[in-house]
Amino acid sequence: GKTFGISLFAWVAVKLRIASMPSGTGWRQVIGVSAIAGIGFTVALFITALAFTDPILANEAKTGVFFGSIVAGLLGAAILMTGGHSPLVGVSGRKATATDD
Repeated sequence: GKTFGISLFAWVAVKLRIASMPSGTGWRQVIGVSAIAGIGFTVALFITALAFTDPILANEAKTGVFFGSIVAGLLGAAILMTGGHSPLVGVSGRKATATDD
């Protein structure tokens, strides 16, 4: 849900000219970072502790939270790594060299 929500509201903000895309950034990066945003699990674990009194259900919920965080991280990394954009190519389109600052 976070991937869809963050990406959608970023798109709406750009279309309404409330925000602008950072230079050299594309929608693939926005979607990849949105997927990575799903990693946060501290609040989910806190809510799980409050919601379930049965230890078996609490452990299953915690396992689901951790699994979801792992999937979010892997999905975000896969999206960002398969973008075809080399981190060695700057905004100008030329390859960076060791002497560039």
